Amino acid sequence: MPVLEKSEGFLHEEGVFLPGIITNIEEDEGKFGPQLKLILSIEGDDDDNETWAFCSQTYSEGSKLGGWVMAILGNMPEPLDTDDLLDRPVQVMFERFNRINPKSGATEEREKVVKIRAYSA
Repeated sequence: MPVLEKSEGFLHEEGVFLPGIITNIEEDEGKFGPQLKLILSIEGDDDDNETWAFCSQTYSEGSKLGGWVMAILGNMPEPLDTDDLLDRPVQVMFERFNRINPKSGATEEREKVVKIRAYSA
């Protein structure tokens, strides 16, 4: 039988933009209604590591989705075909936070995507 070490969660550098690509977008149901889950591949991560960024499906100038679309495409097309965001080189910023693990009660450091913008060299 294999002997396995406990793995610690990998966290990205906080507060800097890291290069990546939007590989897929899925519809999801969140605590507050329908969401989109952007699946990103971040440069330097293992091939099997996915990063997820969540936003509501509300598409307006003031929404998170609208801000991301404007930052990535440079405009807000109507209607938005989310496939237009696929395979786009982007830059992603992470923020760390603590949460209580509901199973163990332990405090864990986690991360979330706070900004996405078009890639610029």
